[in-house]
Amino acid sequence: MIRSLHGLALRNLLARRLRTGLTGVAIMLGVAAVFATSLIGAATQARTAELACQGSRASLQVSPRDGETFDARILDLVRAHA
Repeated sequence: MIRSLHGLALRNLLARRLRTGLTGVAIMLGVAAVFATSLIGAATQARTAELACQGSRASLQVSPRDGETFDARILDLVRAHA
């Protein structure tokens, strides 16, 4: 019984080679898409964690335009929020 089903399946696959080939290509593309999606997700998660660690060590330098000086009140306000 199983032998006859295998024979039937093989005959149908060989009789419709184009459909069989296109189905195989579609399955391979689907597997590749799932793999790529998981790879991109893992890389994004790792990069986000890396940026979060670096964010706490970031420094910011603020300088006035065209040689002007900062108003002392603004400097005090910025220092209070730092």
